[in-house]
Amino acid sequence: MKIKDIAQLAGVSIATVSRVINNSSSVREKTRNMVLEIIKAKNYRPNITAQNLAKKETNTIGVVIPDLDNPFFGKIINGIYEKIEKENLNMILLNSYGSLEKEKRVIETLLEQRVKGVIIVPVAKDKFSSYKHFNRLDEFGIPYVLIDREVEGDKFSEVYLENRNGAYKATKYLLTKVSDIAMISGPIRTTTATKRLEGYSIAMGEKKKEKKIYYGDYRIESGYKIITQMIKGKNLPEALFVANNMMTLGVIKGLIENNIKISENILIFSFDEVEMAEIFGVKIDYLEFDVKSVGEKAVDILKSKLNGDKSRKIIKIAGKIKK
Repeated sequence: MKIKDIAQLAGVSIATVSRVINNSSSVREKTRNMVLEIIKAKNYRPNITAQNLAKKETNTIGVVIPDLDNPFFGKIINGIYEKIEKENLNMILLNSYGSLEKEKRVIETLLEQRVKGVIIVPVAKDKFSSYKHFNRLDEFGIPYVLIDREVEGDKFSEVYLENRNGAYKATKYLLTKVSDIAMISGPIRTTTATKRLEGYSIAMGEKKKEKKIYYGDYRIESGYKIITQMIKGKNLPEALFVANNMMTLGVIKGLIENNIKISENILIFSFDEVEMAEIFGVKIDYLEFDVKSVGEKAVDILKSKLNGDKSRKIIKIAGKIKK
C-alpha cells in the first residue's frame, strides 16, 4: 500500500494525504477523518521519504549520470547546469556507476532531498519492467526526463542521439573507403549499444559484407583489451568502427604501443568526438553531435512538466561526419 493508493481510495490528491499524515491544519476535518480511517483500515505506515516530501519543496533538480569520468557526460552536465542557472534552480549530481541497484538507491536519495525534478541517464535496457522504480517519482508527482538512452514504451519523455542512424551513416561512409570493417560495440544491456550495432549491421548487410563484432563496456580498458587481442591474433580489419569515445581512446593507445599507424595501417572511426586524441598526436574521423544540447533540451522538457505539461516528448539529436 502506497500513499497514492490511499489517495485513490479516499478520492483526494496525494498532497492532501501527505498533509493529513503530517497533521497539517489546512485539511477539512471530514476529509482528515476519512483519510485516517482508510490509513488505519489498510494498516498503512508512512515512510520517512513520504514525510520529507510533504515538507517544503526544494528548488533543486536531481541529475543522475552513469559515468562521471566520461567527457561525453561532462558536456551534457554543462548544458543542464547553464540552463537551470538561468532558471534560478540548483542541481544535485549523482553517479549511478552503471548499476541498476545503485540507480534505485539514488532515486530514493533524490526523494529524500525533496528535489523539484529529475534528469537521468537510465541504466537498464529497454524492457519496461526494468524501470518500475521510476514509479517512485510518479508517486510523489516529481517530473523526470530520460536522456542519452532511449526506452521503449509510451510513458517516458526522452532526449537522445540518433544512435541507429548515426552508426548507419558512419558505416556507409567507411564502406566508401574499404570493405573489411569491424565494430567494437558497447554493452548490449544499453540501448545506445544495441541501436548503434543495428546501424552498423544494416549498412554491412546492404553491401553483403561480413560483420565482425566485438563487445566492450564503453570504457578505455575494454577498447585497449580488444585491439590488443586483435593485434596478437593478427586479425586487424581495414577499418574499425568504435561505439564510443572512451573505447576509442583505448584502441588508439593499443595501436600506438604496437607501432600501428592510424590512417595508414587501419582506419578508425569513433561514434563520439575524442578530444584527447590530439594528445596521442593522431587525427580520426568521428560523428559529431551537439552533446551539450541534450542537457539543454532535457531542461526545457522538465521545465514544461513543472509547469503542468503532461504530454510525452521525444527529441533526437542528429550527428554529422567530421573528417
